[in-house]
Amino acid sequence: MTKAIAKPIGTLATVQLLVAVPLIMAAGWGIRGAFGHSRGAAMPGAMLGLSLAVLSMRADWWKRGAILGFLGAIGWGFAGSASYGLLIGYSQGGSWLNSAYGYRGLFIVGGLYGGIGGALLAMGFTESRSRLDQFLWPLILIYCTWLMLDGLGLKGLSLEMVAKNPARPLETHWLYDTLWLDAAAALLLSILLWSFVPRWRQATALIALLSIAWLGGMFLLIEAMGLRMNPSRGDAWAGCVGMQLAFLFWYWARSNRAAIMLIFYGTLAGGFGFVIGEFIQALGKAKWGPIGQYPVLQEFGYWTIMEQTLGGVMGIGIALATIRLIRGRIAAPIEDSHSSWFNPFAVFVLLGVLFAFNFRTNYASWIKMDQVGKETLGFPTGIVLSGVVIAILGLLALAIFRQRRGDLDLAPKTALGRLQLLTLLFVWMVMAIYMLLPRVGLPTSLMFFAELILGTMFLLLVSNRPVTLDLEAERTADSSHWKLGWGHFALWTLVPIVIAGLAWTTMFLDIPVKQIRIP
Repeated sequence: MTKAIAKPIGTLATVQLLVAVPLIMAAGWGIRGAFGHSRGAAMPGAMLGLSLAVLSMRADWWKRGAILGFLGAIGWGFAGSASYGLLIGYSQGGSWLNSAYGYRGLFIVGGLYGGIGGALLAMGFTESRSRLDQFLWPLILIYCTWLMLDGLGLKGLSLEMVAKNPARPLETHWLYDTLWLDAAAALLLSILLWSFVPRWRQATALIALLSIAWLGGMFLLIEAMGLRMNPSRGDAWAGCVGMQLAFLFWYWARSNRAAIMLIFYGTLAGGFGFVIGEFIQALGKAKWGPIGQYPVLQEFGYWTIMEQTLGGVMGIGIALATIRLIRGRIAAPIEDSHSSWFNPFAVFVLLGVLFAFNFRTNYASWIKMDQVGKETLGFPTGIVLSGVVIAILGLLALAIFRQRRGDLDLAPKTALGRLQLLTLLFVWMVMAIYMLLPRVGLPTSLMFFAELILGTMFLLLVSNRPVTLDLEAERTADSSHWKLGWGHFALWTLVPIVIAGLAWTTMFLDIPVKQIRIP
């Protein structure tokens, strides 16, 4: 029978969580900005999930560390599709209303990052192993379908196929520049799987609900209500709003108060992180105070510092929620399945799939900068590099398969040791592919190195003795102990005050304004 924590996490472990997780998340989110697509956002999400698991001091979460990293990658990868470039331009002045509008939009986008990411992490913290196993094959089938659509070039043609009104420009269509075809394909496939594979029905029902919520959010907020946040960019944020509401409904129906708490913590931290980070970027762009006085401070990319601030504050929020779960003695999730495929699959995704798809950015950058020719050894360079990546994925799959069978001794024997090794490999793999990008600024890269060195140092200092367990002290995920308190809601009341204050202060900065939404 599964036991739960009898004593709260120690002070040292709490400090480690509050320092290491934000540092690793800050570096990951800054690196993500160099890749510039939703798959890039999956990397810091994975880094967050892995580091949380290592530093939790919970033996049950150590065993699920790869899955927590996988779920973090999915959660932050989904929210990473929201566009925010124009919102940053709005926030930098023109008028107080224009600036406040920009900061408000950034708060929404940042909140969606943290909220959806927290919703996925909550599954790993609270759901039974048998329920998680239900998601394995549906996720594989859906992702393979997305790859097929991408390979056939249907994503680029899909919107033109349904938006043929010559009187309406394509960029005004409510599905413009979004992953709507992915949502539609996931909905159709999940309905088919729900009908023909009864044992997967709880998983496919949630996937169908999220797909419907994404499409419904887009239609209601953009098409029906006309709430275009930053035209003529895509409005994927509306679909993400639908997804976050769907997660809240799903957890509410299951009385999972712990998951709802994690969503709200992540939402608040992501929102505050983005607006604070953007204000720091505005100070850098205006060369305010010491930034204009000391040339060394001007060497940093303040856009990247904005993104690192978003990641760091978001990491603090998720870490605080995790600490509350541990100190509150959250019950260990039920391990009621004998299947052992999800963990190696998660490792393959983290070290293989994420590497492969983000490495495409490197190749595109090399071509753009004329650093490689279009042909290598008489073959198209893209084909040659694809062969290299496929070979690497094959070797990784072989290593994982033989390790799982017991024919290979690459991984440590303990769950914590395996998780520490996986986390280190993933974190420094992300840094390596970033360093392979052309024109990497050295000051910014040194910041990433410093953050990752300090953060991973904490991962290596974790005690291999987890906290003691006691059934009588546990609290299940539906306990009223996880209700949000008055302090949390007091922070929400500060949101409009902070946005108004930052917008007012930004008006005193000498920034050339190019984006105007509200004159």
